[in-house]
Amino acid sequence: RIFVSFGVAFGIALGAFRIIDGGHIHYYIIVGYMCVIILTFIAPKYIIPIAYDSGGVTTSTVTVPLVAALGIGLATNIEGRSPLIDGFGLIAFASLFPMITVMLYGLLTEKLGIKSDTEIETANILRDALVDAENMDLATVNVDGTHLRHSLKMSFYAVVIIVPEDKKEDALQAATTAGATGVTVLKTQGIGLEGMNNMFRTSVESNGVMLLFILPQIKVNGIIQAIIHSLHITTTGKGMAFSFPLTHMKGISLNRHEIFEVKHEEKIKEQEEQQNEKKDEKIHENRE
Repeated sequence: RIFVSFGVAFGIALGAFRIIDGGHIHYYIIVGYMCVIILTFIAPKYIIPIAYDSGGVTTSTVTVPLVAALGIGLATNIEGRSPLIDGFGLIAFASLFPMITVMLYGLLTEKLGIKSDTEIETANILRDALVDAENMDLATVNVDGTHLRHSLKMSFYAVVIIVPEDKKEDALQAATTAGATGVTVLKTQGIGLEGMNNMFRTSVESNGVMLLFILPQIKVNGIIQAIIHSLHITTTGKGMAFSFPLTHMKGISLNRHEIFEVKHEEKIKEQEEQQNEKKDEKIHENRE
């Protein structure tokens, strides 16, 4: 917010200077957008969409009349300036420079190693999780696919999806969109129950694939829902989906963001449970 505000302020100040100085607006705009193009190639990828969208902060119904009135007022009261030619253009300056300042902010934070609140909290979670991996009550995770391993209290579920082979890609796409980051794919063969009467029967009635996802508990519902809706398993589609809890989880790989999400959700649930307990205590006290 500070860098966006600074960009708007600098843009309006430079635009006002142009009106006073009498310079041509196209030179300022060309140089400004050349800076935007250059910064787009060197700024962190995550900051570029935010920077581009931040240019729209000056297009609100409150900002536009105020900034436009400032430019027209300046051009009207300075000798030799035309309100029509010189008075307009401040909005362009105010929209351009927030993009530059936000991308510069991304570069500064990357070069200086400044961490966001989320990154700091995630680092604290991992630091506090340096405990013995032999503790069977804790899950031991491989962080970011590196040699770093941390043990922490985390619930995991296995999600099993059995679908026809031609629906495999659709199921994987739905799961990926819902947040799945890895899967084990196994080929399956199915035989109807009537075929079990003959133990030597070897003919197979259908072929398919089994998708096995190992997930933190908070992701289970979203991924199953995404797959059954995409493949219409509960209506006209073919397939099966189920899940079951896992214990003694050791060696699974998670990234720092996933660990933070899980711990954050657990914290929210704990707070909700505490609030519900307090409400129940109050209700019980009122009844007494």
